[in-house]
Amino acid sequence: MPFKDSERIQHYYDYFLERVFNPGDLITTLFSKGVLDLDRKTRILNTETGRPRVEKLLDILMTECGDCYQIFLEALRERGFGPIADKLGEQSPAYIRVALIGKTGVGKSHLGNLLLNKNYFECSNSLHSCTPVCSNGERALDEDTNLTIMDTPGLFDTRDNNTETVKKFLSIFKFTGIHIFLMVVRIDVRFTEEDENALQSLCDVFGEDINDHLIVIMNNQSQGIKSKENLLPELPTSLRDILDRCKDRCLVVNYATDVTVDGNEEIEAIINTIQSTVTENKGRSYTHQMYKEAEKAYTETLKKQTCDFEKTIRRLQCKIYELKKSSVSTITLPKPKREKTKYQTDAENLLHDASSKQFVETRAFREGRRILEKHFILGIIGAVGDGKTVMCRMVANSFLTVHRNFIPLEIGHPRDLDSVTFTDEDSYLLIIDVMFGIWTRTIKEQMQEWPKNFELLYLAKQKPS
Repeated sequence: MPFKDSERIQHYYDYFLERVFNPGDLITTLFSKGVLDLDRKTRILNTETGRPRVEKLLDILMTECGDCYQIFLEALRERGFGPIADKLGEQSPAYIRVALIGKTGVGKSHLGNLLLNKNYFECSNSLHSCTPVCSNGERALDEDTNLTIMDTPGLFDTRDNNTETVKKFLSIFKFTGIHIFLMVVRIDVRFTEEDENALQSLCDVFGEDINDHLIVIMNNQSQGIKSKENLLPELPTSLRDILDRCKDRCLVVNYATDVTVDGNEEIEAIINTIQSTVTENKGRSYTHQMYKEAEKAYTETLKKQTCDFEKTIRRLQCKIYELKKSSVSTITLPKPKREKTKYQTDAENLLHDASSKQFVETRAFREGRRILEKHFILGIIGAVGDGKTVMCRMVANSFLTVHRNFIPLEIGHPRDLDSVTFTDEDSYLLIIDVMFGIWTRTIKEQMQEWPKNFELLYLAKQKPS
């Protein structure tokens, strides 16, 4: 179905669902008129009755049935749905819905204003978000099409709750969906490891379905003007992986804050790419249901990670028990350097900073403190932005209040253990802060390294004198 027609159905999707409960006669009429073939009719009738069946009918009409809109309206009138046909037949403009996503400070709001040719969104040059909630603006592209732009708070910032932000802006388009995601990234500043991991979390949050609706905008605002061809070889691996998944749909913007819209080839190129991508997708949008499926898949992956990690912990605990039972000597390592190490200093500074902030003792905090007190080991696993780091440091502070003889050490990679000097005389609180919430190749490799290092730490035997 042409975009303009499918968009009309999308626009009145909820209106239709509230008024059509049993589409059986309508399905029969569409089958007799050749709009639905036997396979499509069977798939619709095999769907649960009521709302799910109506949704299946509309989805198939929009994505599989070609130029059948007028026949669809005729079938509605023949089956007593004249008012609905009249509503769907109104000559209202089609809407292309675009969501801006990216970290705080990458220029989403400024780009949104340029695309809308009006200052809808507040902009700032600072690293603090000027967009605390989702907001949207609209402009006419032509007499038949309107462009709706949604600006969102910074996604993939580790201090934000990404899941709640995504739910909020998808709920606004719950019944109509989002045609295009413009993912804005800064390429004129150095990519950190956190930036790399944050980009990798895109599929965790949105699932593979976002790839058909994704366009990457590379913001090069503070460097000299560069072309896409010159920039591609310099891109980090995580960004190149995303470009591969979205069929290399990316554009470079070299704009400054005082850029104008009229005659701006870069802005026109973005709008043209948006329109061509919508046409390529035959008007289909990224739906709330797609997000729910991605969320379910990610939850299952996270459960598997947690289960695997717990198995490793239990295996190590069993080995430690066996060693104690057989009276095998515990690890003896070189005498300590009495000066503080980098890892001790970092841990003390971070824990002090965490203790100076307000923190509400949640049930998860109390349970974590209980586990650490009982087993002297605690794993905190969750998605990026869910607060693992804060929770870890608050539990550590609580533990150290009671066990003042423990020395805190904070590390983020297995290789850091090679630089730490342990002694028999001292007790250590080892704080391992890694981004297990993101399922990347790097993290997979790290998770395989950690158990090996734990075994070396716990199971090394005393050297004979």
